[in-house]
Amino acid sequence: MITLSLEEAGRAMGAELSAVSRELSARLPFPPVSTDTRTLQRGQCFLCLKGPKFDAHDFIPKALDKGASVIVHSDSIPDSVGYRVGNDGVYFLRVADTLASLQSLSHYVRMSWAGLVVGVTGSAGKTTTRSFTAALLSDGYRVLESKGNLNNEIGVPLSLLSLEDTHQAAVIEMGMNHAGEIRALARLAQPQTAVLTNVAPVHLEFFSSLDEIAKAKGEILEHVPADGLIVYNADDPRLAALARAHKARGVSYGLENKADVRVINYRYRGLEAMDFEVQTPGGGFSAHVPFVGKHFLYNLAAAIAVALNSGLTERRVAEAVPALRPLAMRGQVLKLTEGRFAGCTVWDDSYNANPYAVVSVLDTIARLSGFRRRIVALGDMLELGEKAPELHREVGEKAGGIGIDLLVAVGPHAQDVCKGAQSDGMPPERMRQFRDSRQAAEYLADELKDGDFLLVKGSRGIGMDEVVKRIKQG
Repeated sequence: MITLSLEEAGRAMGAELSAVSRELSARLPFPPVSTDTRTLQRGQCFLCLKGPKFDAHDFIPKALDKGASVIVHSDSIPDSVGYRVGNDGVYFLRVADTLASLQSLSHYVRMSWAGLVVGVTGSAGKTTTRSFTAALLSDGYRVLESKGNLNNEIGVPLSLLSLEDTHQAAVIEMGMNHAGEIRALARLAQPQTAVLTNVAPVHLEFFSSLDEIAKAKGEILEHVPADGLIVYNADDPRLAALARAHKARGVSYGLENKADVRVINYRYRGLEAMDFEVQTPGGGFSAHVPFVGKHFLYNLAAAIAVALNSGLTERRVAEAVPALRPLAMRGQVLKLTEGRFAGCTVWDDSYNANPYAVVSVLDTIARLSGFRRRIVALGDMLELGEKAPELHREVGEKAGGIGIDLLVAVGPHAQDVCKGAQSDGMPPERMRQFRDSRQAAEYLADELKDGDFLLVKGSRGIGMDEVVKRIKQG
C-alpha cells in the first residue's frame, strides 16, 4: 500500500476521533488492509465488513490473535475483547459503515497515486484481457494487476489498496450484474484508459436487452477524462457506438472489421499453438503463442492496443506476446501422460460460462482433429433469466452442429442443451444429462479413454471444476 499515516487513513475513512481512536498519530504508518481472518497477516489492518449472511465483527478476537495492528469497525467493541486501545500495539478506528469506509479509503489512495490506471470491463473475456494487458505493460511499467475475481464493490477497493509507491500502472477489472455498479467502481478507480471487451447475453436475469447491458458497461466511460483513452472491440457495434460518443480518443481492435489493431490470418497448430499476424498503425508484426482459441485473439488484440498506446514500442510488444499464457481454468490444456487417463487431453475452461464464451470455444473445438473422440461437457450458464432455456438450446445447437462424438450436459438446463443438439442432428445416444457435476465427473472418469479430447466448460456455480479434479486424480 502507498505510504499513509494512521491519522491520514482515519480521516479518509471518516473514523470517529473518540476514546477508542484517540491514539491516532501522524507518526504511525497505516498497514495493508485485510477483510478475511483466514488470510490476515501479522501487523495488517482488519476491516470488519458486514453482509446478509456474515458479520466480520464476530472475528475480531481471531484477528487480534493473529496479530492485527488496526481494527476498523462500525459496531461497539465489547469489553470481553480484552485489548486496551493504544496498548498491545493495536488501534481501533470506528466508522459509520465499514464498506463505505473501505471504498472511501481506496479512492483516497487512488487519488494520492499518480500512475496509469487501466480499467477493463465487458461481458466476457475481462479476466484474460486484464491478465494479458498487465503482462504486456510489465515490459515498460511496474504493474499492479487486480487478482482473482476482485472485480466488485469489495474487490476493486482491495485492489486499489494494494497500490504501492513504486507502482507505475494498475490494471483493474470491473464486473457487474446490475446497472450502476460499473459507475461506482469507475468512480473509485478513475481510469485514464478504459478497455471494453464485448456485449453479450450475460446477466439477463437483471437486464431486459443487450442494449441495457451495453449501457451498463459504458458507465466506465463516465469517469474516463477527455484526454484519456478508450480501447474497444470494433467487431461489437454497441461498443463502437459508445466509444464514438465520448470525447476521449478511441483505439479499436478486432478480427473481422477494420480496426487500429487487427488480428488476421490466424492458424492453429493442433492444441499446441497458434500463429497470426497483427496489423497496427505502425505496420504490424507476426506472432506465435502456445495456446489456441479465437476468443483469446480478441483478448490479445485488446492488450496489444493498450500497450502500443501506453508508450511501449511495437518491437517490445511483439517480443513479449509469445510469453503470454491463459489463466487456470480459463482455457488451460492438460495433456495427461500418466495413470489411467494417459493419452487423454483435457481443455479446462471450467471457471465461468456465458452464451458468447461457450460458442467461442466451440468454434475452436470445431477446428480440432486428430483425436479418437471429441467430448464436450457443458455446465449450465447462470443469471440468464427467462431466456435461459432458449439460450441453452442455442448452445446445444452449436455443440450438435460441430460434429462432436459425445455431449455431456450438466445442471437444471441440461435437457435444453440436449434438445438443442438433437435439433441440429445429434443422435440422442451420443448425449448424457446429469443434475450435478459430481455425477458427470464419475461418468466421464469411466468413459474417457486413451486418445480422447474433453472440453469442460460451465459457470462456476455449477462446479464443473469437479470434473477436471476427478480426471486429475486418475
